[in-house]
Amino acid sequence: MKKILVLFLLLFLLTGCKLTSNIKVNNDNTVDEKIVITESLKEIEDDPDEYVDNLIDAYELSSYKLSKTTNNGIITVTLQKKYDDVCDYVNNSFFVGKVSTRKTCKSSFKKYDVDLVKVYKKCTDCMEVDDEVIIEYNVNDNNVISSNSGTSNHYWSFSSLENKKINYEVKRHITLKTIFKNKYFFVALLIILLIMISVGIYKLYLKYKENKIAY
Repeated sequence: MKKILVLFLLLFLLTGCKLTSNIKVNNDNTVDEKIVITESLKEIEDDPDEYVDNLIDAYELSSYKLSKTTNNGIITVTLQKKYDDVCDYVNNSFFVGKVSTRKTCKSSFKKYDVDLVKVYKKCTDCMEVDDEVIIEYNVNDNNVISSNSGTSNHYWSFSSLENKKINYEVKRHITLKTIFKNKYFFVALLIILLIMISVGIYKLYLKYKENKIAY
């Protein structure tokens, strides 16, 4: 069993492997994620179809829309998924969960703050030698407030051997769903209702008092 698990973990440790993650934050705060994994067929011991099946089972990718192509000795596996918002993406993305060693997403009424630390989990017992994986990460969104990418298009490219950090802030658009999900919304609504009830009771009291005096 351990031997099989090691085989699965080799996915991100084989020389020449490239992992590209693209995310797009939409105006309704949903996130479209597209992950592309490319690998040389020479590095794969299994049949390409079996390789993809093992990939799905090992990393629990059944929730992703998956497609694969082979061309010029390269297999390309594409994974796509939609998330409710940025924090849903950070908490449930295969890329974030398997590749980063620490992740945080803070949401306020106006923005999301994402912090991914050591963006590559090194597998210390998988191989006797250290091989590199090229990782590309791109936040494809015009509403990014700031990032540490150093580029205007919020793009990171680095080796798996680097101790890389990814930080960015994205605008949170105000929608009905945003309002209803805000933890202060129901508190404010309750306060408004209490004020309205209090005002109504007070008016009834004044009317009752006025009628009593007139009587």
